Amino acid sequence: MSKITDLALSVARPVCESLGVYLWDVEFLREGGRQTLRFYIDREGGAGIDDCEAVSRALDSTERAGELSDLIDGTYSLEVSTPGMERVLRTTDHFERCLGERIELRLFSAADGKKTWTGTLTAHSPDSVTITCEDGETREFPRESVSRVRLSPDFSKYFQD
Repeated sequence: MSKITDLALSVARPVCESLGVYLWDVEFLREGGRQTLRFYIDREGGAGIDDCEAVSRALDSTERAGELSDLIDGTYSLEVSTPGMERVLRTTDHFERCLGERIELRLFSAADGKKTWTGTLTAHSPDSVTITCEDGETREFPRESVSRVRLSPDFSKYFQD
């Protein structure tokens, strides 16, 4: 993480906790000449627009908001969003919260002819990620071989006839 995102986490975490939401992640982006500080929040049952608005207002009014402005050179936009159903798992806490969930795991190089694996997250450690594949096979992947892990929900259960 960068100095900006580290400070943003320390500023936003207590704000989010006071509002009953979980701070999932923070990004600082420079896109098309624009700087954006984006906070991702969640809550049990899912965060909504009202949660995003409440966090945004609280972050704008916190005493430490000036610290963020001092750290970021120039103007920036502050955004608050949810991580979405296909959220990326980065931290140990993300993996803990998603044990038993269906994930998509991408590798830097193919293993057994595949770079993308889908299955249930069954275990993780600093050194590996273990999934139970849809065919019932359990696979353990070294962390250094994993390029990205994200939730991969089965959308068919949300759209039944």
